[in-house]
Amino acid sequence: IIFEFFNLETLDMSYTNIDFLPDEFNKLQNLKELILDNTNISVLPKSISKCKRLDYISLSETKIKLLPAWFSKLPKLEHLYLPKCNLHSVKFDITKINNVLISINSYNNYDNISDDCEYLQFNYILANEST
Repeated sequence: IIFEFFNLETLDMSYTNIDFLPDEFNKLQNLKELILDNTNISVLPKSISKCKRLDYISLSETKIKLLPAWFSKLPKLEHLYLPKCNLHSVKFDITKINNVLISINSYNNYDNISDDCEYLQFNYILANEST
């Protein structure tokens, strides 16, 4: 039913029991903020890449382990919020995304971040959230 709201700008599904997202994000052309904090989501559907106005994504306390290559195709993305997520892999060159504020914090388990994410951990974290 959410996908019937074509003018929806913010979708906050935080603290819900969802464990997957339907592949219908292409219908949300006006979506600017996607907030999935504290959900059981582990995979993001590729259709999110069709949300060309998306500028804020929050994945705190999710089971997301991979940032897929299509993330680099979000032209308006300005803030990627990742505290307490299980990120292990980034499938694109993070340096190709200009002007994006990437936030993590000390709760992230850096021991589990694979080699392709080390540059994310050490070099391109522009904000270190302490909460």
